[in-house]
Amino acid sequence: MDTVIKNITLIDGTGRAPIENAVVAISEGKIIYAGSASGWNEADENVTYLDLRGKFVLTPKFCPK
Repeated sequence: MDTVIKNITLIDGTGRAPIENAVVAISEGKIIYAGSASGWNEADENVTYLDLRGKFVLTPKFCPK
């Protein structure tokens, strides 16, 4: 895993309500997790954490082929 963005409000593009206290995990340039922090297990020590408390993050609603 490369980067974990935490303490954000996540808008996932599905039309559902924004998720507060969310996490987005990125590995090798791809989003591997986007959702509630309670559903995320902490990553190893070789990760860059970005604490974006108070910020909004929009993840696209698509599945690349």
